[in-house]
Amino acid sequence: MLALVAALAPALAFGQPGQAPAKPGTYQGSGVVVAIDRDMNRVTIEAEPVEALKLPALALAFIVYDERVWKRVYKGQKLDFEFMKQGNNFVLLRVLKPS
Repeated sequence: MLALVAALAPALAFGQPGQAPAKPGTYQGSGVVVAIDRDMNRVTIEAEPVEALKLPALALAFIVYDERVWKRVYKGQKLDFEFMKQGNNFVLLRVLKPS
């Protein structure tokens, strides 16, 4: 059993977009930035389905707290990202791979 856990650990650490990564409470997604509102601290992303949350493909508004994230997003950009749920809101944590 321990050997199975050791063999699976590296695969689990690198979640696919739409699957929960190793960090509890965070999720990964992919999509295109369709709107940016710095005044409201929001980025809207037309996201692909997020299976881990059973979300279909839809536009999601994300709160952005981190200035480093602001420097990595622009309208029309396709990206992979990491986010978390905070109550009824979604918080954009990181841009994993901009295109």
